[in-house]
Amino acid sequence: MYLPVIAPKDYEAFRKILRDEIPSNYAEWRRDVDKWQAVRRAQQDTIIEVEISPNSFADYLRQNDYAPGLKCLVGLSADQGEVIAGSGRGLGPGQEAVTNDRPWRLTDLTFVLAGDGRDRATINGVEVIRENGRYWIITPSGPIWSNIDERGVDPALQYLFGKKQQQEQSS
Repeated sequence: MYLPVIAPKDYEAFRKILRDEIPSNYAEWRRDVDKWQAVRRAQQDTIIEVEISPNSFADYLRQNDYAPGLKCLVGLSADQGEVIAGSGRGLGPGQEAVTNDRPWRLTDLTFVLAGDGRDRATINGVEVIRENGRYWIITPSGPIWSNIDERGVDPALQYLFGKKQQQEQSS
């Protein structure tokens, strides 16, 4: 699940765009987001945080002729296809944004406990499951790679997202 992250310094600009759809102050917004995250994590969903700027959101609305709304904010975070490496909000020391412009790597993934001894990470709708040092890569259309070792994950992700990028460029 993609979670749009709003920097505190940008909150007032988002209030002007979204008006009554978000709380009147950043502290209330964070409380609401934290509650939502707690529910999603309890349901064992993987949450991918994507920082959104007010300018990119306004451009997204204008380019697509969308009315401002929270659904559009979530839609932009998913459309950007950006995964923030590591955990927490924003990039920390030594972390970098993972985008479709460069290869994906196993080390870029943040796994969360999925139950039954499995860990799960999600990138742009592709799920990577880790169990006992073995990996499964599952796309929305079904499993692509099953029971591969760590050495096979990077080439598999690079192939999968390279193929996706080729399809997008030819469209």
